[in-house]
Amino acid sequence: MLSKGNVKNLATDEINEMIDNSLKSGDTDEAPYFLQQNNIYWETGHRTYIPFFHFMIHKYTTKIIDDQVNI
Repeated sequence: MLSKGNVKNLATDEINEMIDNSLKSGDTDEAPYFLQQNNIYWETGHRTYIPFFHFMIHKYTTKIIDDQVNI
């Protein structure tokens, strides 16, 4: 533990207490990957479907269809 730049040796009990209070303690039996899924959701800007369907967005735009009709 850091205190004003000094390093303190931690006892095993203190380390276990820090682990219990950390994000790792968010792992539960019912939703073990909740924190990871939540991070993915926020990091992608709430649009988790974009990486999977980005090819369709480019393929079916009106400009491409208009270009094909004009040729």
